[in-house]
Amino acid sequence: MKLDFFTHNFERTDLVYQKDNRTAAEWRRWFFEMIRTHLPPDGFMNLGCDICMGAPWVAPWAESYRFSNDMRDGSWENVKSNIRWSLVPSLGHGFGQPIGDCDSLSIFRDLSLEERTCWADYSHQIGSVIEISGDPSRWSDADRVWLRSYLEEPRGGQRFWIGDEAAWSRDGLPRVVSRWREAQDRSPKQLITSLHNWYDQEQTTTSREWSGPIRQHTSYENLRTGERGPLNDKTAFTLPPRTSLKLSTC
Repeated sequence: MKLDFFTHNFERTDLVYQKDNRTAAEWRRWFFEMIRTHLPPDGFMNLGCDICMGAPWVAPWAESYRFSNDMRDGSWENVKSNIRWSLVPSLGHGFGQPIGDCDSLSIFRDLSLEERTCWADYSHQIGSVIEISGDPSRWSDADRVWLRSYLEEPRGGQRFWIGDEAAWSRDGLPRVVSRWREAQDRSPKQLITSLHNWYDQEQTTTSREWSGPIRQHTSYENLRTGERGPLNDKTAFTLPPRTSLKLSTC
């Protein structure tokens, strides 16, 4: 269950309740406890609100809360902020974690297609694409293919690896993210690796800088172009500013 726009009912100082026998905090507690009684024991509630709107204070009743771009103010600086906020909690898969989701994935108004793809690739890798919006009747065939690629494969709750050893000390913007993908025909699992350039200048990443299960692999396939090649300590990938690359490695 995604619960959005609830904060306005409890956190505005000019509100006057018809039943004034409880404080705003007490009514908020009643609100969440009432909702939980209607959810099954394994029900999952995501709060569609930002951290600054008080979401951490309702953590006892919600599994996660959103920290993300919104469709009306999607900006590249917000994308980078989301990456930093999502990094540690998403690795921990903890209760009450922030999910840096691609809110309104298909209609970020202030991001280019390359920027949207870079952000969507990261969110898909860590399993946090939770919302799309827009008018499908206006989408081109290319838009439909692009969007479908992020929706066909379930990703929630699965493990991933930050394969960029310098991400922690540099600035919290990982360049390499890996996760397993189960093959439909029960063939060996694929390791899907996304490379990211969050910066305004061209960046080169080499495989000798990577960590995690990808270090055991010896070849790659570019999932967008079909290009294949060896993966060794000398392999390098150069990305234009604010772009990403997806590889399947074996």
